[in-house]
Amino acid sequence: MNIFNLFKPDIEKLKAKKKVNPLIKALHYKKDCNVRKSAAEALEAIGWEPINGEGIYYLIALNDWKKLIHLGTSAVEPLLEVLQDENSSTLHRECIKALGEIRDKRAVEPLLEALQNKEISLREEAVKALGQMGDSTVVKPLISVLQNENSSTLRVQTIRALGSTKDKRAVEPLIETLQREMQKARSEANTAIIIEVAGALGKIKDNRAFEALITVIEERADYGLIEKSAWALSELGNKRAYEALNSAKNHRKLLSIKQKAINKLEQI
Repeated sequence: MNIFNLFKPDIEKLKAKKKVNPLIKALHYKKDCNVRKSAAEALEAIGWEPINGEGIYYLIALNDWKKLIHLGTSAVEPLLEVLQDENSSTLHRECIKALGEIRDKRAVEPLLEALQNKEISLREEAVKALGQMGDSTVVKPLISVLQNENSSTLRVQTIRALGSTKDKRAVEPLIETLQREMQKARSEANTAIIIEVAGALGKIKDNRAFEALITVIEERADYGLIEKSAWALSELGNKRAYEALNSAKNHRKLLSIKQKAINKLEQI
């Protein structure tokens, strides 16, 4: 451990004496994000202009995430360092969000490690960020989360992330998830999960999803379920989907949704 992190800096004293270099070092203090924020504010009061790499730590200390995202890849390593801080879960979540927006592959392994964190809100942000990475290595870990996680909100985020990857390895696990929900009594089924799975399957565009999506349309009369499933079928872009949508019977209020999908398929 850096010896600097063993002793908490006296920011007010450093500010009073205008000790710029020690305040810059305080931007790296790992034990307390409030110390880093106070150091950044002290530097600002002194009139220090953020320069080079230290400017990135300055922005992190001030929680200026928009600027950090705008900086892009140059902000990745400092952001990853913050994930090693102690007792900073709120800051960790914001760093993960920023890393997801920047989409640099260096963040993949640290984000996968974050899936083991005990805080569910942090795991949710890690799942979202992994879905934005566009890296094939995230698919299997995300499938594992989908199959083993009990939290509905985390599973919904995982389904969205798998859809974002557009990776066909996710198709069968997604279909299995959909089928399990469809087998439940309507009062017990998680509508949000069914809708998200239909949306994810529509993004991946694999014909193995056909039967599962048709089942939703034929067996459910929920507006959101029909809308998303009809859209997903239209994304498959095949004659079988056209015929199934055209023949499926639903409440008249839902026919316009199907018709939009049918019109789209007619143009293919």
